[in-house]
Amino acid sequence: MNIRSILLASLVIPFVGCGKDPVRSDGEEAQPNEDRICVLRFSPDGRTLASGDTRGTVAVRDGTTGRVISWVRPHRHVRAVAFAPDGKQLVTVSGDQDLRIERWNPAGGASRHTMDKHYAHESAVTLNREGTVAAVAFSYDEVGGVLVDTTSGDERPYAEAVKGQPLCLAFSPDGALLAESVWLKGNRGQINLRNGTTGEKI
Repeated sequence: MNIRSILLASLVIPFVGCGKDPVRSDGEEAQPNEDRICVLRFSPDGRTLASGDTRGTVAVRDGTTGRVISWVRPHRHVRAVAFAPDGKQLVTVSGDQDLRIERWNPAGGASRHTMDKHYAHESAVTLNREGTVAAVAFSYDEVGGVLVDTTSGDERPYAEAVKGQPLCLAFSPDGALLAESVWLKGNRGQINLRNGTTGEKI
């Protein structure tokens, strides 16, 4: 399967990267599966591509052919992936409410660093370009979220008294901005821009 096919396969399940973990049989073998990919991220040099699927599998692929080089099984539904700037670490966020943040050697093997976070009403998750900060948005009585340092686990919460559900998040390349798509009560959508360090709305 080539890169074009992988990218197209990831589009047949829109918004799944922002949604909830599907039911999975405990006996099902989790291996790279192109028809369940929900997140994609190239390495800084563009030579490798990381894919994460809804069964909890992350594959590191050749960036030209899409061939699987190695793969790991982080936790559950993969929500976000990112390479460190030197390409020698792969950061993953997986799970549903009980989120697990892990750092891996892209060549395969055990994770180097793991932390678990519980957020009862999380609705969307993303990582900045370097994988150093994870943004988690909540959906309940108000739109809010938290910025998590993926190395130390330190959290910077933010909140806004607007009823709605965050659908997806994205950092700008330099991490200075965090874009947030929100579905507000009253059936209307809105895109917010936030400070990528503090979470404050701009």
